[in-house]
Amino acid sequence: MILILLSSSGCENCSDDGEVNNLLTDTERELIPFTSTTIVNFINVNSETLPGQYDAKTNEIRDLDISNDEECFATNIENELTILEIAEQNLTIQISVGTDRNDNLGFAIDLIQDPTQRFVLLECDGIVENLENLRKEITSHGFQFTNVYVFTPCTENSVVQRILYSSENGIELIEFADDTFLRLDL
Repeated sequence: MILILLSSSGCENCSDDGEVNNLLTDTERELIPFTSTTIVNFINVNSETLPGQYDAKTNEIRDLDISNDEECFATNIENELTILEIAEQNLTIQISVGTDRNDNLGFAIDLIQDPTQRFVLLECDGIVENLENLRKEITSHGFQFTNVYVFTPCTENSVVQRILYSSENGIELIEFADDTFLRLDL
């Protein structure tokens, strides 16, 4: 009885029932490597070790049109995120990657304690294209970083000036405005 009721409550006057799947590719899913809770250590400018913890990444696929009776098909998008907490530095950082209705890829880092602090690769909307072309080799504070994405703040006067991120290790360097840093202890 319930099955009959559900099947008869579909869209009316639809020429095309179906779905659009704007999902992450395998490569995009690999941008966040943390499939389980992961403890990491960072070294500060004074050579002190500060522990950090990544939560296991979460994955969500959502239908954007589920409550829209005008649409006769589903538009599915996918998002993944993880949280890094460095308690001794009072930093909680969200790393997220996802798709939108137009199949754009978003990749951004946000400071949880200050929602106005967003870090992006290109534009402040977080939308990126050609991810492979955005990886860089960089030297900072006397350390070499290979195949990293360089995230910069969207707002002026940010306490954090730059974040170097790799899909293999997560955040490898956090540079602060006062010229101090936290470097991942590999």
